[in-house]
Amino acid sequence: MIMAVIGTNTGEGFAIFELADCAEREVRQRQQVYPRLVGSSRMTQAFADRQTALMQAIARKLRAEADAEGASGDLFAETPEVCHV
Repeated sequence: MIMAVIGTNTGEGFAIFELADCAEREVRQRQQVYPRLVGSSRMTQAFADRQTALMQAIARKLRAEADAEGASGDLFAETPEVCHV
């Protein structure tokens, strides 16, 4: 199996599971930080809710892709497939 790696235009690559992990950390960060920002009137509740929901959707999508990739074969493939964005 070829492990998909998402690359940047500088040639750096990230495995899909790394992207999923990062998005999940960002959800937790928003859940901790946004209530304080709303409480101090630096952010509206509606904006906080929408931004958190968007990141949750991103995290779910990335985790589903990472899980599907993990279920389809060897995660320790020698040669990753790289998509530059």
